[in-house]
Amino acid sequence: MSWAFVDGYKRLVKEITASEIEKEIMANLKENKDYLILEHKYQGVYIGKYNNGSFYFYDGSGIELENMLEIRIFDLNSELRIIKSGKDKYNMRYINENEKEEESKIDYYDEQLLLYGTSAKIEGSWIRLYENDRGIRIYLPASKTLENINKSDPNVFLKVRYYMDFNEDGLMEIVDNRLVEFTLGEKEM
Repeated sequence: MSWAFVDGYKRLVKEITASEIEKEIMANLKENKDYLILEHKYQGVYIGKYNNGSFYFYDGSGIELENMLEIRIFDLNSELRIIKSGKDKYNMRYINENEKEEESKIDYYDEQLLLYGTSAKIEGSWIRLYENDRGIRIYLPASKTLENINKSDPNVFLKVRYYMDFNEDGLMEIVDNRLVEFTLGEKEM
């Protein structure tokens, strides 16, 4: 875990309907830029990539609003998060560290969450994490940060950034979080 600060960030929160999701994605994400996706559906959790209005998942599926509970589309500097909150209702939150609403130092710390899998296999433009004696598989889009993966001991982490502030009593609290990237690292014992 490492502490640092950022000189403010843009934060947009609003309620949207299913018909507005595509518009919000196009408005907040840049063209010709690759993003990672973590999507919670009724039938499981999917990891994929997004570019220019297209969603790519290992199994060839795309975004399915009728099955989507939450989707997080992210890169090193931003995240668009949409969570189902009712019938045809969604809460949207967008954070971008490259765009500032106001100049103020915001403390954060990054946490590395170890992903399941004791072995890795490259399958085209995807990396499969798995254990030989279990059926669970995680498919990640191949990327520069994962190109030196150790196939017999992958140590793949999901980096999560927690933004901190102090409440009126002077106690530190987490005020927001976002996904940053999948990366390689060392297990801490």
